[in-house]
Amino acid sequence: EIPIVLGLCFKKAYFCFKPKLSMGKDTKRLRELNELKCLIEETREGWGIFLTRGLLNSEGRKVCARIGSLAGRLFPERSYNVKRIIGDGSDYHIDKVLNELYELVIFEFQNSRLQES
Repeated sequence: EIPIVLGLCFKKAYFCFKPKLSMGKDTKRLRELNELKCLIEETREGWGIFLTRGLLNSEGRKVCARIGSLAGRLFPERSYNVKRIIGDGSDYHIDKVLNELYELVIFEFQNSRLQES
């Protein structure tokens, strides 16, 4: 059974940002950036449900896998993948990688808005 937070991640990711650009690669990239941003925010908010006895559970691994696949596609030069996101499975490692990704996403959003105007 998928936790409610995971469902909210995906719902929120698709509806919280509506780009004003024409349809194309830029729009797809902005949607994926937005999904990644929302997933990171929701993961931080509900982190406790992804842990079982202090270790990452299967639902946590699914969310990290989605984050890893999006990050790998959006930032190929940084070689993100599921193994890099999960690492040793510690809170510290995952939080560090999520913070790094979040900063990259915010930077990309700022750049896209500057190019838009």
